[in-house]
Amino acid sequence: MKKNKMMRIASVLLIAVLLSTCVISGTFAKYVTTGETSDHARVAKFGVVIDAEGSLFANSYVNVEDGNTPGDKNADKAPFTDLTVESSNVGKEGEISQLVAPGTENTEGITFSITGTPEVDVRININFDEDSMRDVFLAASAGLPDMTTSKKNATFDLDDDYHPVVFTVTGDFVEHQWQAIKNSAGFDSLAAKEKQTSISGSMATIVSILEEVFAGEDDEGIYVDANTDLAEVFGSFTLTWKWAFDGAQKLDDVKFNAKTVDKADTLLGDLAARDFGDFTYEVYKNDGETLTDKSEAFIGLAADEEDWTAGDYNLVVSLKLTLTVTQVD
Repeated sequence: MKKNKMMRIASVLLIAVLLSTCVISGTFAKYVTTGETSDHARVAKFGVVIDAEGSLFANSYVNVEDGNTPGDKNADKAPFTDLTVESSNVGKEGEISQLVAPGTENTEGITFSITGTPEVDVRININFDEDSMRDVFLAASAGLPDMTTSKKNATFDLDDDYHPVVFTVTGDFVEHQWQAIKNSAGFDSLAAKEKQTSISGSMATIVSILEEVFAGEDDEGIYVDANTDLAEVFGSFTLTWKWAFDGAQKLDDVKFNAKTVDKADTLLGDLAARDFGDFTYEVYKNDGETLTDKSEAFIGLAADEEDWTAGDYNLVVSLKLTLTVTQVD
C-alpha cells in the first residue's frame, strides 16, 4: 500500500513538472510582428506677384517727336503746356492737377502683369471700381453751341456720343484671351480678323474687353491648375491713351469728321473753363462793340454728379482696376 502511494505521488509530481515545462517554454517562443509609419509635409508654394508700373496722366506734357507725352516742363525741350491747375481755380470736381487735352498722350502708360507658379489651384479676377471710373465725353445732341466761330447762334450736331480720349490695351494675347476679345461687346467686327496685339476704344469698350478676357468659362474668373506658370496664362498688358490733336477720328466703329471733332473739343474745353473757373465768351462786332455773352448758349448743358454717364458731358477721366489671385478650394 505504501509503495502504491509513493507511485501515485511520483506520478503527480511528474505531471506537474511536465506542465510547468510547457508554461516555461511558452515564454521563450511567441508570435511577434512590428509595423511603423511616418510622414512629413511643407507649406505649398504660392509666390504670386501682381505688378503694376507707370502712370496714365500728368500735369506737364513735353512736345517730342512721338507726341506730347508726360514730362518735366523744365526739361530742355520746349513744353507743350504746363497744365498745373491751382486749387483756387478748381471747381466741383475737387483739386485735380493732372489734365488731358487735345494733342496729349501717354505712350508708356501702365503695365501690369501676374507672375509665379503656385502649387495650388487659383482663380484670377479683374475688378473695375465703378465709383472711380469716369471718362471724358460729350453726349450726342442736336444744336450744340459752336464755340469755334464768333457767330452768335452758330450750332453743330453730334450724332453719337463723343469720347475723345482713346485707350489702347497692348499685350501678347494668348489664344483664349484673343477669343474672349473677339466675343466682346462692340467688337464683333474683329471676328474675321487675324490675332492682334493691341485693341483701342473708349474706356467703356476697353473695360468690357478686359472683363470678358478675365471672365473665364464660368464667368467667375480664370481658373488655373496648380503648378502652372501664371505668366503663360495672364501675360503682360500695357494700358495707354491718346487724345488726337486734329483730323477725323474713328472710335468704336463710329467715325467723326474733322470739323465735328474740332467743335466738340472746343466745346469741352470751354465747358471746363466754365466749370473749373471764370469764363466769359463774348462776341464782338468789327468795331469792337459787344453783342452778347455767348457763354449763355451752353448754360443748359450740365454734368450729372450722381451718374457721370447721364449728363450732357463729363470732364474728368479716371480708372481704377484691381487684379486678384485667389486659391481655389
